[in-house]
Amino acid sequence: MLLYSQLFQAYSIIRACSNPDTDTRVPAWEVAHHLIRALDKLGETGAAALLSKVGIDKGETAKDLSYRLHSICDRKGWTQLALDYNSLVISWQAIVQLASEQPKPTIEQTNLFNLEGN
Repeated sequence: MLLYSQLFQAYSIIRACSNPDTDTRVPAWEVAHHLIRALDKLGETGAAALLSKVGIDKGETAKDLSYRLHSICDRKGWTQLALDYNSLVISWQAIVQLASEQPKPTIEQTNLFNLEGN
């Protein structure tokens, strides 16, 4: 099993074949590792910013997967991986709280018909 930092080297080769801006098939595995990476490099604020972009539903699934992977890694004695997954699980409540405080994109509503008397 690769460390999450090693996964991003292999991942960049795989993702070069597809367009991540239009690819809607984002697996929980990918979300989990991006959140772990953001947490490691940018802290809870960085992970929260990413969570607000991917959405809480995908984030919750990624957190659940991280918990499961932590258990597996812990049983197998893969300490570093277990710590990486556990860091996301432990920080989850703070990440969700910070993500909820992120500014929401505003949608400007326009009138379909000008009903102001013109």
